[in-house]
Amino acid sequence: MMLHLPKSARYPAGSRGSGSRLPPVALAGMAIAACLAIVVYWHQVSEYRALEERYRELQEKFRLFVEKKEALQRQYNDLQNVSQDASRKIKDTKERLTTCEKERETLDTTLREKQWQLDAAAAKATVAVGSLPFAQPNSALLKQQQQQQQHPNQLQHMDDTRVKRL
Repeated sequence: MMLHLPKSARYPAGSRGSGSRLPPVALAGMAIAACLAIVVYWHQVSEYRALEERYRELQEKFRLFVEKKEALQRQYNDLQNVSQDASRKIKDTKERLTTCEKERETLDTTLREKQWQLDAAAAKATVAVGSLPFAQPNSALLKQQQQQQQHPNQLQHMDDTRVKRL
């Protein structure tokens, strides 16, 4: 066995300074380790490049996400402004409707009062004309009174259509 041989017999003697005195197994191990180091290095480099590419993709996705978020925020703000404008318009319209209804009630009351006054004046005129001995009753006035008696809501209906036009 080689273990019992002296050290000088185990390793071939070369000229002094001609090379290292490392055993061939160590040299083979170092060569294998160097090859493995190169393989690991290239693997790490390719993994680093893949990670860089993935990082760029994620940055692009994030940028697109931020742009989309900002666009949605702008749309939300626009819709909120439109909603507020619509609410204001609805409120204004309700106020105008209330005002118009109050004016309509006032006009209806005034119209009824005027109609009552006209009816009273017409009745007085009929009585006055009828008391004259030679006067014939005015047929046009009688027809108008009969029409008003037949259709008392006709004036109300005409007033309603006038208010609706406003």
